[in-house]
Amino acid sequence: MTNVPEVFWTKYDSYIFDADGVLWRGKNPIPGSSTLVNALIDAGKQVIILTNNSTKPLSSVLSKLKKLEYTSVSEKNVVTAGIVTADYLAKKKSNLPVYLVGSEGLKSTLEEYGVKSFGVGPDPITQYTDETILSNIDFKTPVSAVVTSFDSHVSYAKIMRAANYLNNPEVDFVVTNEDATFPGDVPGVVIPGSGVVAAAVKTASSRVPKVMGKPSEYMINYIIETYKINPAKTVMIGDRLDTDIQFGNSHGLDTILTLTGVHTQTEVDKAIADNRLDLVPKAVISSIFALMK
Repeated sequence: MTNVPEVFWTKYDSYIFDADGVLWRGKNPIPGSSTLVNALIDAGKQVIILTNNSTKPLSSVLSKLKKLEYTSVSEKNVVTAGIVTADYLAKKKSNLPVYLVGSEGLKSTLEEYGVKSFGVGPDPITQYTDETILSNIDFKTPVSAVVTSFDSHVSYAKIMRAANYLNNPEVDFVVTNEDATFPGDVPGVVIPGSGVVAAAVKTASSRVPKVMGKPSEYMINYIIETYKINPAKTVMIGDRLDTDIQFGNSHGLDTILTLTGVHTQTEVDKAIADNRLDLVPKAVISSIFALMK
């Protein structure tokens, strides 16, 4: 993609931005990000902030956006993997709860869609002895699904519960996203993501999950159904090759990688050398400030 800023403003009707690493890092905004997003919305463009982060309910995400001066953003501009997960589960219309290995924020999102859950919070192995762990962990409460996401309280006991619920083939296995890490305030510090929890439960249960977040079919189907986007007139701007860029490339969107988050030009060069064209963006920019006219 040559002359990226001009193409960016003239070619597309819909703009999909990842959040962490693109619009902000932790509590710190990426310079120019709010100005760009506000300008696109004010110009009548369709803007979707699409994040795999499901730890916060929509109200908290909107509060953060307003605090960071995204003054033109409203509820209709934000989609999280948690929302897509809740929408999927709600459409199943089960009266049974789900076992949730995740956060209070995700639990709140599920509740907003009428999906009951249990499992949030600490469940440390220190509550049990070697002799009592098998008998004291209850797997008998009926559930419709096991849902895994980012969980700072993840433990052996939780993985064991999830794997045993999934022994029943009628119990759905749903994962918000499989991001291995996510960017934080301190560069160079590795922060394990939802993918770590999902991998543990996958290994223990030998089940293949339904992944709701980028780059999955569930996410693009939700976006097309809800926003009626034309993929040929849509661009995805992200910081991860294996989620954002693969999501766009796999579903017919143009893609732009910004170097303010997880992946660098080195990973792009490696993807090219490995012939992983699904991971290669159409353009690479230093930050989304470069997209300003």
